[in-house]
Amino acid sequence: MEYRRLLAELAARSTADGGLTQEQASALERLLPAYDSWCAELATSPVPDSLQHDDLHSSNICWSGNVHDLSSVRIIDWGDASVGHPFATMLATLNSIAFHAGVLRADGRMNDPRVLRIRDTYLEPFTSRGSRKELLRWIVLARRTGCVTRAISWESALQDAPEMVVAAEKFPVRGWLLELLEPWADVD
Repeated sequence: MEYRRLLAELAARSTADGGLTQEQASALERLLPAYDSWCAELATSPVPDSLQHDDLHSSNICWSGNVHDLSSVRIIDWGDASVGHPFATMLATLNSIAFHAGVLRADGRMNDPRVLRIRDTYLEPFTSRGSRKELLRWIVLARRTGCVTRAISWESALQDAPEMVVAAEKFPVRGWLLELLEPWADVD
């Protein structure tokens, strides 16, 4: 529902105001049935919904730096958190890790062994819920559908911002919605 709302709103705006071109709007509209099926598949996975941060990256983790005292670890900035599929947080988390490691590929694919080890470590507690193939698919689905939740988060964050601020941020609502069209997110 939110995808459709965002698509309609952005399709009605000029690109100078953060809107979509007719080609972009058409491509996103063609993607709607697939998006609906991805959401349905995630919803029926045996991995239960939980509180998920949705913006978990190194700037939102505070700790003393002492690896022998993890009791000091604090996760902050829960503004984007929601109850949802726990794999959804992997969009921001893996992107951030790849960026800071200098391995974020221009095409967005995650194939650096260090990033994949972190992904696999995150998946470890869920191995009783599905096969490795299923878990990996659900991560891809959650990362892909997470583009819409990131767009919604930015929409909320910028709702009262002047247009020049939104433009300076390079129209992130449009940007995150357009991420759905990127080949990194192919799941079929």
